[in-house]
Amino acid sequence: MSSAVLERLEASLRGPRRARQDMLAEIRDGLQDATDAYRAAGLPARTARERAEAEFGDAEQIAAELQAELTARYGLRSALMMAIVLGALTTLWDVIWQFAPTPNPVEPKPVVVLLSSVIDTVSLAAAACGALALVLLATGNRVPTSWAVRLLGWSALIAFGVITVASGGMHLTGVPAHPANVLPVIAAGCVSLVLGSWVVVRAVRCLQLTKPQH
Repeated sequence: MSSAVLERLEASLRGPRRARQDMLAEIRDGLQDATDAYRAAGLPARTARERAEAEFGDAEQIAAELQAELTARYGLRSALMMAIVLGALTTLWDVIWQFAPTPNPVEPKPVVVLLSSVIDTVSLAAAACGALALVLLATGNRVPTSWAVRLLGWSALIAFGVITVASGGMHLTGVPAHPANVLPVIAAGCVSLVLGSWVVVRAVRCLQLTKPQH
């Protein structure tokens, strides 16, 4: 079914492709059912389609409502997945540095201790922001969806920026005791790079979805 309403919606909606397709398919089916009902009542095909579209409502208003739902869905999934990733990476590095055997361990420098504390604090803060965004999105329309998703995106980007800088500073300053077996460190570094890049992409997407369209 060719429809100006569907064309406008498809051009304006942003978000996960599968969710968009499902929404558009549902609207297409509804318009088709209404058109068929009008045709069964004796109206010509073109008139039946126009009546169905008029009954559907204002396309811009419907698009705004659908966009809010798409953004909320993406934000909910992102908040949950980011919280899992942040927690997993923090735990992974803690396990490596605490339990891996180290040759000739020495007392860490104060700056290393400070940077390590910064990393832990920022990770916890980002996880808290993710949990807050998750709660706000789960409560429905009490808080604007765009606000909650924007909070999620900025907190993730800032957190990973600070963690990356602090981690680099720790190694440049001199981590006191690297594990004797460097393979776990290399593996954890690769995992951190992949998951960190994925979170950054997801966070950027959250911010893109909350940008007003012109």
